[in-house]
Amino acid sequence: MKLWKFRNAEDGRFAAASRVGTWSKQGDPPRNVRIKPLVIEWEPSATLVGDFTMPSPSDLMAKRTVAEELLNEGFKGIEFGPVEMVVNRDHKRGRPRSMIQLPYDGPELVDLYVMHQTHANLERSTMKIKGYDKGRPTYELEGVERIEPRKWDRSAGELERVHIPRTPGMGIYVNSDALNDHDFFRVNEAWWILCTNRVKEFILKRGYTNIALFEVGETVD
Repeated sequence: MKLWKFRNAEDGRFAAASRVGTWSKQGDPPRNVRIKPLVIEWEPSATLVGDFTMPSPSDLMAKRTVAEELLNEGFKGIEFGPVEMVVNRDHKRGRPRSMIQLPYDGPELVDLYVMHQTHANLERSTMKIKGYDKGRPTYELEGVERIEPRKWDRSAGELERVHIPRTPGMGIYVNSDALNDHDFFRVNEAWWILCTNRVKEFILKRGYTNIALFEVGETVD
């Protein structure tokens, strides 16, 4: 079964947000872990809220109506958490032309808090240790679907980016029994939000907005 990573769609039609908190030190050695509530600030952008919004590569919020559809479909591995909003610290003094303002009056949003965490199969996965952070190894993944900047496009005034599909046989491999029937999960070696093919197909079928799903690996028996 293929595995997919939630990724910011970078769709300019929808509002963008950034994560502010909340944080707690956990583990040995201790590291900052994001706990509830999810605290965000809106960025200068569109004012239309998408079905999903990713305030960071490892956080996902959704309209409550969308979140409830996911749970009603029987997907496991997430629970709802509160979303709190603060005034954007960099834009307190001015009112950008296009930006969600507080008090917020849009659709109710919830934090899709991922509950299941496991390890990748390191013997099968194509990842290597690139360094250590407070005694914990950090990994570089090879062969996953991704977007890479290549060169500066002078005419467009931006970096030219290239979409690279997953290389067959490479990426994150997770033992099937390690998922324990969860559809949403994380692996310790890469702090992304991952999902099963079943979730990906449901999201595409429903046509939810403002989210991308990149192929990053597979399960192994």
